Amino acid sequence: MLKCGTARICISPGADPKEVTDYRNPPPAGFYHDVFVKAVALEDESGRRLVIADLDIINFREDMLERIRAGIKEKTGLESGEVLMCVSHTHSGPIREEPLKQFGLSVEDYRSLLVERVVAVVESALADTEPIDLFFGRGDLHISINRRWRNANGLPVWRANPYGEVDPEVGVLKAVRADGSVKSVVMSYACHASAIGTSLIGNDYPGFAQEIIENRFGDCTALFSQGCAGEIKPYNINTNYKFMYGIPPSAVAGLGWELAKEVTRVIEQTPMEEVAGDIIVGGRVISLPMEGPPSAEQIAGADSRGAEQEAVAQWKKFMSAKVADGTIGEIPTTRPYEIAYIEIGERFRLVALQGEPCVRIGRRIKEQLTPNTADNSTDARNIRSVLVLGYVNGWSGYIPSSDVLRAGGYEAESHFFHNWAGQYKPDIEDLIVRSVLEM
Repeated sequence: MLKCGTARICISPGADPKEVTDYRNPPPAGFYHDVFVKAVALEDESGRRLVIADLDIINFREDMLERIRAGIKEKTGLESGEVLMCVSHTHSGPIREEPLKQFGLSVEDYRSLLVERVVAVVESALADTEPIDLFFGRGDLHISINRRWRNANGLPVWRANPYGEVDPEVGVLKAVRADGSVKSVVMSYACHASAIGTSLIGNDYPGFAQEIIENRFGDCTALFSQGCAGEIKPYNINTNYKFMYGIPPSAVAGLGWELAKEVTRVIEQTPMEEVAGDIIVGGRVISLPMEGPPSAEQIAGADSRGAEQEAVAQWKKFMSAKVADGTIGEIPTTRPYEIAYIEIGERFRLVALQGEPCVRIGRRIKEQLTPNTADNSTDARNIRSVLVLGYVNGWSGYIPSSDVLRAGGYEAESHFFHNWAGQYKPDIEDLIVRSVLEM
């Protein structure tokens, strides 16, 4: 039998985490929603453990991840592979300089606060474990749209594409106590948490969805783990398929309601598959190849189909200086990329990817681990339940699928923003998928 523990700590700037144990309605000034770090800890009969921690922020840097992992190991003994550090990727989260100023905090002050509270929430979740039954199910939701449109010249532009690929699947992992009550719900959906256009702090549609689920099931902790949503945005567009900004929180609450409604339907009206057995934690760090280093001619002719021109200009300046001082050949042409791979029993698989993976990567992993078949043979009984997460264990920019890299555009051009040698090579999609299948 598995055990499960849960915990939450408020990470709203200026709030006392000991006092804020639930969402405050109405929220205080400067917020449209409180933000939290939450954790679900699972333990099997042999004492092997896995923690899923979710933060209501846009991302965190590698140095912050290292500090969190060191603190967790010191306090709990857990190794880095036993903790999945997820973010909702809310674009109105509090880790930005402007919203923190009103609370007298710097970004570094807030990062230190986050490290402390993430370590504390993992400790608390591990101390809360009790016997549970675990179940996995899938839903279907259509509140997202692809943001890569091809213009008359065939070039990708930032515009809603009703024909573009999305992932409508909602993944739901539910822990149930011995008395039948729901202890925790981990929900996942591939869609940017970027519907709200406001200077207020909050967790976009995932925050509203979690609040609704927790109200629905009482003494329950609900987490949102982002899927592979690199080029996927919420479906808030005008009649010309342009994205609308300045959307009030009250309108975005409707998107959260739609997600919570589908999660509730999965829990209450569908046969969820039981997840039972040993927890096996694995993973690997692979190298993603990039183009480059660029020559002086390539630097001079570099242009963008989607990145901001200011980023292109600073990349050219940086690379030109490297050419001038003779160190251009020292710029790395690969980047390390961490993949976490979890098995629980014979049938459940969890894959967690760094950075912002594009939607095709997530869909391809699920499709290749769960072949679509109606066969009733022994092979068919090995079909697995698979949950694929993005935005886990640190920030490594966009992770474009091969089609995105060939077309170019914003998601393919992370190198301009980070002063990397060049964009990723098109075969990184195959490399990531093949690594998952090998594990």
